[in-house]
Amino acid sequence: DKITLVHDGTEKLIVKNAQGDVTYSSENKYIASVTEDGTVTGGVKGETTIRAKSGDEVAECTVEVKTLVNYLPDPYLGFGDDVNKVETEIAKNGKVEKTTNNLGQLIEVDGEKFVYLYIFENGKMTGCGFTFRTTEKSLKNTVDYLLERYVVVSKTGAYSYAFMSADKTTAVLLSPSENNETINVVFVPYKDEQSRTALLSRFF
Repeated sequence: DKITLVHDGTEKLIVKNAQGDVTYSSENKYIASVTEDGTVTGGVKGETTIRAKSGDEVAECTVEVKTLVNYLPDPYLGFGDDVNKVETEIAKNGKVEKTTNNLGQLIEVDGEKFVYLYIFENGKMTGCGFTFRTTEKSLKNTVDYLLERYVVVSKTGAYSYAFMSADKTTAVLLSPSENNETINVVFVPYKDEQSRTALLSRFF
């Protein structure tokens, strides 16, 4: 069986002909979680398996979590890729500006301007991100975009979040500038905290 959900959407699984009590488990609780009564809740974008066990019988159900906010271009997350590869990939979204150790791109979405930035060290991509002028609409859409794709690790302010990908390969930080005029979203490899902090200090 397969069910499709969105972030925070729910569906109850019904196990027919169960031999006694049924216990449920999720292969990846970040993508979809399940309660003792079989209610599945969508987490972040992806696909996972829910298992229902009753006696010696095990039934499986595939859960796909889809996104609703799809018009913001996903940044290219090829950490470690060289400049040429990254430039080729991001050029699909529009014109690329080159500076020393950086690639930049201005993308307009629904009348809002988003500046994408890709940072390189020794010719390899170490991080990327985007920034935009703070408006109620752009902020809400970006927070929703991130909540649908990344797991919240911490929330330190009204619009300050730390996220991680469900497979723990990418760390994401959302934070306003000091004067709250712009919002910055930064993507770096999810390694130790020290290397994340060092990379983040190079952005914006």
